[in-house]
Amino acid sequence: MAVGLYTYTDLEQAQKSLTRFVPQMPTEQRDKLYRGWQKAVRRCMEWEKE
Repeated sequence: MAVGLYTYTDLEQAQKSLTRFVPQMPTEQRDKLYRGWQKAVRRCMEWEKE
């Protein structure tokens, strides 16, 4: 705003158009996928040491 790229009106309009993320994945599925991601990260970290 200090350099004149946006006005307060621009920011107000942008804020109105924001959508809210509402997770719809079941907790059990999310937890299973997250554990798999953590396992992959651990393997990558071990691979880096070789």
